[in-house]
Amino acid sequence: MMTNIKLAGYQPHSSLLSQTLKLFSDFIQKQLPDTISIKITNNIMELGYAPGAMPDAIESGNFDIGYIATSYFAKPIPELYIFDLPFLFRNKIQAYQLVDGPFTGMVASEFEKKTHLKLLNIWEYGYRHFTNDSHPIRRPTDCQNLPIRTLLNELHPIMFKTLGFKPVTLQVNEFLKQLKTGRKIAQENALTNFYNFGIHEFHHHITLSGHLLGMAILICKR
Repeated sequence: MMTNIKLAGYQPHSSLLSQTLKLFSDFIQKQLPDTISIKITNNIMELGYAPGAMPDAIESGNFDIGYIATSYFAKPIPELYIFDLPFLFRNKIQAYQLVDGPFTGMVASEFEKKTHLKLLNIWEYGYRHFTNDSHPIRRPTDCQNLPIRTLLNELHPIMFKTLGFKPVTLQVNEFLKQLKTGRKIAQENALTNFYNFGIHEFHHHITLSGHLLGMAILICKR
Protein backbone atom coordinates (compact mmCIF):
# COMPACT_ATOMS: atom_id res chain seq x y z
CA MET A 1 0.00 0.00 0.00
CA MET A 2 1.36 3.40 -1.03
CA THR A 3 1.53 6.17 1.61
CA ASN A 4 1.21 9.72 0.31
CA ILE A 5 3.17 12.48 2.05
CA LYS A 6 2.82 16.19 1.29
CA LEU A 7 5.92 18.29 2.06
CA ALA A 8 5.76 22.07 2.02
CA GLY A 9 7.88 25.20 2.30
CA TYR A 10 7.49 28.88 1.47
CA GLN A 11 10.45 29.66 -0.77
CA PRO A 12 11.32 29.28 -4.47
CA HIS A 13 12.66 25.88 -5.52
CA SER A 14 16.27 27.11 -5.79
CA SER A 15 16.51 28.34 -2.19
CA LEU A 16 18.61 26.54 0.40
CA LEU A 17 15.60 25.36 2.42
CA SER A 18 13.80 24.13 -0.70
CA GLN A 19 16.87 22.14 -1.68
CA THR A 20 17.08 20.76 1.87
CA LEU A 21 13.42 19.72 1.62
CA LYS A 22 14.28 17.88 -1.62
CA LEU A 23 17.18 16.07 0.09
CA PHE A 24 14.84 15.10 2.93
CA SER A 25 12.34 13.74 0.39
CA ASP A 26 15.03 11.76 -1.42
CA PHE A 27 16.23 10.28 1.87
CA ILE A 28 12.73 9.10 2.84
CA GLN A 29 12.11 7.54 -0.56
CA LYS A 30 15.47 5.78 -0.47
CA GLN A 31 14.72 4.33 2.96
CA LEU A 32 11.18 3.26 2.02
CA PRO A 33 11.22 2.43 -1.70
CA ASP A 34 7.92 1.56 -3.38
CA THR A 35 5.94 2.42 -0.24
CA ILE A 36 6.07 6.23 -0.14
CA SER A 37 4.80 8.79 -2.63
CA ILE A 38 5.95 12.34 -1.89
CA LYS A 39 4.63 15.60 -3.30
CA ILE A 40 6.64 18.76 -2.59
CA THR A 41 5.07 22.22 -2.61
CA ASN A 42 8.12 24.46 -2.49
CA ASN A 43 6.34 27.76 -2.06
CA ILE A 44 2.95 27.85 -0.36
CA MET A 45 2.82 31.61 -0.92
CA GLU A 46 1.99 30.82 -4.55
CA LEU A 47 -1.18 29.15 -3.22
CA GLY A 48 -2.15 32.21 -1.19
CA TYR A 49 -0.70 31.17 2.17
CA ALA A 50 1.46 33.43 4.33
CA PRO A 51 4.60 31.73 5.72
CA GLY A 52 3.20 31.99 9.24
CA ALA A 53 0.22 29.89 8.16
CA MET A 54 2.38 26.77 7.83
CA PRO A 55 1.55 25.31 11.30
CA ASP A 56 -2.21 25.69 10.75
CA ALA A 57 -1.93 24.23 7.25
CA ILE A 58 -0.20 21.17 8.71
CA GLU A 59 -2.66 20.79 11.58
CA SER A 60 -5.57 20.99 9.13
CA GLY A 61 -4.06 18.25 6.95
CA ASN A 62 -3.41 20.41 3.89
CA PHE A 63 0.25 19.43 4.25
CA ASP A 64 1.92 16.70 6.29
CA ILE A 65 5.40 18.10 6.91
CA GLY A 66 6.82 21.59 6.51
CA TYR A 67 9.39 24.04 7.79
CA ILE A 68 9.07 27.47 9.37
CA ALA A 69 11.58 29.90 10.89
CA THR A 70 12.23 29.25 14.58
CA SER A 71 11.35 32.87 15.37
CA TYR A 72 7.65 32.16 14.76
CA PHE A 73 7.59 29.64 17.63
CA ALA A 74 9.85 31.40 20.14
CA LYS A 75 6.96 32.78 22.20
CA PRO A 76 5.30 29.40 22.99
CA ILE A 77 8.69 27.61 23.01
CA PRO A 78 11.04 30.15 24.71
CA GLU A 79 14.05 27.87 24.27
CA LEU A 80 14.00 28.89 20.59
CA TYR A 81 14.79 32.50 21.53
CA ILE A 82 18.42 31.39 21.61
CA PHE A 83 18.40 31.78 17.82
CA ASP A 84 17.17 35.38 18.14
CA LEU A 85 20.13 36.59 20.21
CA PRO A 86 22.50 38.63 18.00
CA PHE A 87 26.07 37.47 17.39
CA LEU A 88 25.64 34.46 19.69
CA PHE A 89 27.06 31.91 17.24
CA ARG A 90 30.57 32.81 16.12
CA ASN A 91 30.40 30.07 13.49
CA LYS A 92 27.94 27.49 12.20
CA ILE A 93 29.75 24.63 13.94
CA GLN A 94 28.63 26.02 17.30
CA ALA A 95 25.01 25.97 16.14
CA TYR A 96 25.36 22.43 14.76
CA GLN A 97 26.79 21.23 18.07
CA LEU A 98 23.82 22.76 19.86
CA VAL A 99 21.11 21.20 17.68
CA ASP A 100 22.90 17.84 17.47
CA GLY A 101 22.99 17.64 21.26
CA PRO A 102 20.28 17.39 23.96
CA PHE A 103 18.84 20.80 23.01
CA THR A 104 16.72 19.50 20.12
CA GLY A 105 15.24 16.73 22.24
CA MET A 106 14.35 19.26 24.93
CA VAL A 107 12.63 21.51 22.37
CA ALA A 108 10.81 18.49 20.92
CA SER A 109 9.44 17.70 24.39
CA GLU A 110 8.15 21.27 24.70
CA PHE A 111 6.40 20.92 21.34
CA GLU A 112 4.68 17.78 22.63
CA LYS A 113 3.48 19.63 25.74
CA LYS A 114 2.42 22.93 24.21
CA THR A 115 1.32 22.27 20.61
CA HIS A 116 -0.39 19.72 18.41
CA LEU A 117 2.77 19.46 16.34
CA LYS A 118 5.86 17.29 16.43
CA LEU A 119 9.38 18.64 15.94
CA LEU A 120 11.34 16.54 13.46
CA ASN A 121 14.52 18.57 13.06
CA ILE A 122 16.15 21.99 13.18
CA TRP A 123 17.76 23.30 9.98
CA GLU A 124 20.16 26.17 9.32
CA TYR A 125 19.77 28.44 6.29
CA GLY A 126 22.56 30.99 6.62
CA TYR A 127 23.56 34.13 8.45
CA ARG A 128 21.15 37.04 8.20
CA HIS A 129 22.36 40.38 6.79
CA PHE A 130 20.91 43.87 6.33
CA THR A 131 19.90 45.14 2.88
CA ASN A 132 18.15 48.30 1.67
CA ASP A 133 17.73 50.56 -1.35
CA SER A 134 18.65 53.89 0.27
CA HIS A 135 22.29 53.92 1.38
CA PRO A 136 25.11 51.73 2.73
CA ILE A 137 24.80 50.73 6.40
CA ARG A 138 28.21 50.81 8.08
CA ARG A 139 27.44 52.16 11.55
CA PRO A 140 24.38 52.60 13.82
CA THR A 141 23.89 56.18 12.65
CA ASP A 142 23.14 54.80 9.17
CA CYS A 143 20.14 52.97 10.65
CA GLN A 144 18.44 56.06 12.07
CA ASN A 145 14.74 56.25 11.18
CA LEU A 146 15.13 53.69 8.40
CA PRO A 147 12.04 51.43 8.20
CA ILE A 148 12.98 47.74 8.35
CA ARG A 149 10.85 44.65 7.91
CA THR A 150 11.05 42.28 10.88
CA LEU A 151 9.78 38.78 11.60
CA LEU A 152 6.80 38.06 13.86
CA ASN A 153 8.99 37.82 16.95
CA GLU A 154 9.17 39.85 20.16
CA LEU A 155 12.96 40.29 20.26
CA HIS A 156 13.57 41.45 16.69
CA PRO A 157 11.76 44.82 16.90
CA ILE A 158 13.55 45.60 20.18
CA MET A 159 16.94 44.76 18.70
CA PHE A 160 16.47 46.79 15.53
CA LYS A 161 14.88 49.76 17.31
CA THR A 162 17.95 49.89 19.57
CA LEU A 163 20.09 50.34 16.45
CA GLY A 164 17.88 53.21 15.31
CA PHE A 165 15.68 51.42 12.77
CA LYS A 166 11.90 51.80 12.63
CA PRO A 167 10.74 48.15 12.81
CA VAL A 168 7.74 47.10 10.72
CA THR A 169 6.44 43.59 11.39
CA LEU A 170 5.55 41.96 8.07
CA GLN A 171 5.41 38.42 6.77
CA VAL A 172 7.63 37.99 3.74
CA ASN A 173 4.73 37.85 1.25
CA GLU A 174 3.48 41.21 2.58
CA PHE A 175 6.99 42.65 2.46
CA LEU A 176 7.54 41.56 -1.15
CA LYS A 177 4.21 43.08 -2.16
CA GLN A 178 5.18 46.41 -0.61
CA LEU A 179 8.59 46.36 -2.31
CA LYS A 180 6.91 45.92 -5.68
CA THR A 181 4.65 48.91 -5.04
CA GLY A 182 7.72 51.09 -4.45
CA ARG A 183 7.84 51.31 -0.67
CA LYS A 184 11.28 52.15 0.73
CA ILE A 185 11.90 49.60 3.48
CA ALA A 186 15.03 47.74 4.57
CA GLN A 187 15.14 44.07 5.52
CA GLU A 188 17.41 41.44 7.04
CA ASN A 189 17.63 37.87 5.84
CA ALA A 190 19.99 35.18 4.63
CA LEU A 191 21.56 35.78 1.22
CA THR A 192 19.81 32.70 -0.21
CA ASN A 193 16.48 34.39 0.51
CA PHE A 194 17.70 37.84 -0.55
CA TYR A 195 18.39 36.41 -4.01
CA ASN A 196 15.68 33.78 -4.41
CA PHE A 197 12.87 36.11 -3.30
CA GLY A 198 14.12 38.64 -5.86
CA ILE A 199 14.91 41.29 -3.25
CA HIS A 200 18.21 42.02 -5.04
CA GLU A 201 16.17 43.63 -7.82
CA PHE A 202 15.10 46.36 -5.37
CA HIS A 203 17.88 46.52 -2.75
CA HIS A 204 21.37 47.40 -3.97
CA HIS A 205 23.06 47.93 -0.60
CA ILE A 206 24.10 44.84 1.40
CA THR A 207 25.71 44.94 4.84
CA LEU A 208 27.27 41.57 5.66
CA SER A 209 26.47 41.91 9.35
CA GLY A 210 25.78 38.25 10.13
CA HIS A 211 23.89 39.43 13.21
CA LEU A 212 21.73 36.29 13.41
CA LEU A 213 22.05 32.74 12.15
CA GLY A 214 18.82 31.81 10.40
CA MET A 215 17.29 28.58 11.72
CA ALA A 216 14.12 26.74 10.73
CA ILE A 217 12.19 23.90 12.33
CA LEU A 218 10.79 20.93 10.43
CA ILE A 219 7.40 20.00 11.87
CA CYS A 220 4.52 17.59 11.34
CA LYS A 221 1.15 16.90 12.95
CA ARG A 222 1.11 14.59 15.96
